[in-house]
Amino acid sequence: MKIDQKTIVNELKELLKKKLKVDVLEVVLYGSQLKGTATENSDFDVVIILKDNYDWKTKREINDLCYELDLKYDIFLDALIISEQELKNSIRGKHPLFSDALKNGYRI
Repeated sequence: MKIDQKTIVNELKELLKKKLKVDVLEVVLYGSQLKGTATENSDFDVVIILKDNYDWKTKREINDLCYELDLKYDIFLDALIISEQELKNSIRGKHPLFSDALKNGYRI
């Protein structure tokens, strides 16, 4: 099934907001799907920014919800999860992958 990348990201954000007990600030699509260089087998690279810190249960819930969309659209969502505080104050948040995704990605 072929579907617009931005539609999938929008659906992911709505699903996360509906099913999670944590606040989702943004979902950012980046990488080959956004750049138009994706092949048929390319994954969907997304950064999920949460308002607060999260635990392993929340991470698992997010991965399970991504998997629901994987099955629905026959795709693979590769999700990086980070909190707003972690993004602003940690070494991990300074990684070029995050800064590039936030600068050049499709943010919703």
